[in-house]
Amino acid sequence: MSVNTIASKSACVLAAASVCLAFGVPAAFADARDIPTKYGEVEVNYKGTAASFEDAREYLKTVKVPATVNYRGKAVKVTTIESEAFEDSVATKVTVGKNVNKIEWGAFDEHRASSLTITLNSTKLTKKSQVSGCFQGSSATKITVKVTNASAYSAAKKIFTKANCGSRKAITVVKA
Repeated sequence: MSVNTIASKSACVLAAASVCLAFGVPAAFADARDIPTKYGEVEVNYKGTAASFEDAREYLKTVKVPATVNYRGKAVKVTTIESEAFEDSVATKVTVGKNVNKIEWGAFDEHRASSLTITLNSTKLTKKSQVSGCFQGSSATKITVKVTNASAYSAAKKIFTKANCGSRKAITVVKA
């Protein structure tokens, strides 16, 4: 391969990256930071203004999605649980941090535990679209959502349904 070919390929890659960055597409991914926690990985967006829980440790029975993570010396809110965050996880207890406002479609896809108890500390999950399909693909036959805030209980009862969350079995919502 000639020097000119290598130079032109590099220029092409740089040009493509510049074009994509101009449209803002990969910037959210190119500068993202994965922060390991005791329970899994959290990805901070390129601006450092929000984070999402993306990869639970597969072998842990108890997982806590943090409310915040420390990124470059400042606390960043964890606002999302990403799709397939609990893939191959055997977690039976999951605690959701107070800043989570979205649990993506398939967040528990290929989750391997037969029962799952979620302790919900967030009051920001109020619309069906925020949790739609979150249990799609999970093998859990018993799902319980414990709501720690009394004011969030009625909203949780409405949004955490078998039909909305894509669960194979009924979801029980209780006050913690």
